Amino acid sequence: MIDKDYLDKFGEKRFQTFSFGENITNVSWELTPEASIDMEFLKQHNHLPEWDSYLYKVFSSVERVYRIDFHSKYYFHSASPTAKNIPSVKLVMLFRDHLYSLNPLLDKIVISKNNLIGGVNSDKVYFFLIADDRKLQRDYGEFYKMLSLLNIGHALLNVEVALTSEGVNYQSYDKAYLLVNEIPFLSIARGVELLQPEKSTHIACTARLKESQRLYDSIKCRTADQSTSGDVFLKETLKKACMEEFLSLLKERTNQNDVKISIYINDVEGYESGYYRYESDTLVKVRKAINQIEPNRILASQQSYTNVTGLNMWVFFHFDKHQNQQSYDQKFVDIGYIAQYISLLISKWGRASRGMKNYKDSYLKERFNIPKKEFLGYSLMIFPPSHSGHTSFIED
Repeated sequence: MIDKDYLDKFGEKRFQTFSFGENITNVSWELTPEASIDMEFLKQHNHLPEWDSYLYKVFSSVERVYRIDFHSKYYFHSASPTAKNIPSVKLVMLFRDHLYSLNPLLDKIVISKNNLIGGVNSDKVYFFLIADDRKLQRDYGEFYKMLSLLNIGHALLNVEVALTSEGVNYQSYDKAYLLVNEIPFLSIARGVELLQPEKSTHIACTARLKESQRLYDSIKCRTADQSTSGDVFLKETLKKACMEEFLSLLKERTNQNDVKISIYINDVEGYESGYYRYESDTLVKVRKAINQIEPNRILASQQSYTNVTGLNMWVFFHFDKHQNQQSYDQKFVDIGYIAQYISLLISKWGRASRGMKNYKDSYLKERFNIPKKEFLGYSLMIFPPSHSGHTSFIED
């Protein structure tokens, strides 16, 4: 659980308090397969009455590999991003005492007897996002808690987009629990229960359905464009019309929670470079940029070959950490959720996006006029991709 003490430790002081975690190798929660379904087979036959068409989309939305890049820091890129591309988020479907999960390298849905999750009705269909943070905490120590919740937020948006794009109704489900308690750093992060149409209190409207269908198509186009040769962003101005559409669509998502957004605009047509606050559905300019290398100043650490001055904008997410909350876990899920929405949205205009915690908190608060009590929880860089010849997108 993330409380105020955790925020104080891993906020502005995170670079000083960072430590590695423990290496856990003697436990496993691998399930025993009873059968499997090829994803390609499921795609070709999802129109048959015996199959539910949403299965293919949902299992394509989190762990499925869409891009291979041997020039990147990480070779295999899944539909939903995670810190260091560590496979720490597992999507499982539970129905009639069986678990369905994707093996992303074999591209098969593996079916196993359920000996993992309790607290469910065997006649209902559930999807659960399992956080397996053993490797994440090894690389990040206690800092993994924040990253894990951000990862879950990214994945949850994709799952909901896949379900909604097929007109499937659902509701959150938080009564499930793990039947195995001896595995550390393993938890049920979020769950949804599918609803029968006649029992649903909400039928997706046509506009929401169309938006979800478009967002789903963007899942496989999203890229972080990371390269082993270093971060050098190419200059390509984002059109004003794209920015205005971005702001209008952003309003619909940010009104659902109290996560605040500030944007450093660097190269957008019709907008002066500088620091802007997104308040009351309006973009308010706080101050202009000092000069053209301002994006590099925001970075907390960089290599000699780093040059991010070609980015279009840099979105920052923050919230009030003095709300006397016992837990801030949901805040980070919400932030990851909104960040993933933005990532899918901007891919429509051929832009890459990358989640970042590598920024100077105090410097940004001063430039944005963000009160000291606010916590900068995450950021998203938006920039033109390099179109590296080393990248191969896998056909869906």
